[in-house]
Amino acid sequence: IVISDHGMIKVSGMIDIISPIKGLGLILGQDYLVFLESAIAIFWFFNQSAKQKITEALERIKEGHILSQKEKQRFGIDFEGNQYGDLLFLVDAGKVIRPDYYRAKDIARAMHGYSPEVYKGIFITNLKIKEAQKINFIDIIPTIADFFNLGKIGQGRNFRLHRRVNNRC
Repeated sequence: IVISDHGMIKVSGMIDIISPIKGLGLILGQDYLVFLESAIAIFWFFNQSAKQKITEALERIKEGHILSQKEKQRFGIDFEGNQYGDLLFLVDAGKVIRPDYYRAKDIARAMHGYSPEVYKGIFITNLKIKEAQKINFIDIIPTIADFFNLGKIGQGRNFRLHRRVNNRC
């Protein structure tokens, strides 16, 4: 089995997430926290005012959007509580957040981490799959766990691989 979970997309521009927030009169660490990745900004809020002001500021940025609950469910990231953030702002494919917490100077020429709908990964196996179908990345771990009789692991669906018997599928 060979798996690639994503491709790369050429970077075509940068987005400044911090400047619009600096002028809101909020204090980092007191009103909110933010972690800036290259393609997503993750926010935690400590009061409703910070949430409202930052949400309104992010909604004015045209090169990305706030992930909806429906998108979080579709992408398999609708976790309980706020351990992984209260609000996730995903930039459009080809854009990167600048500054981010990964790069001090250089700017990436290609990036990943965008919506899983903008590019495809690859899954190669010599085992027979019942029928050709679209496979989401979150489906791979449950499928492999089932194949090796490890029980249910992960959130995705199991698309059941046929086991080889006497070197035949």
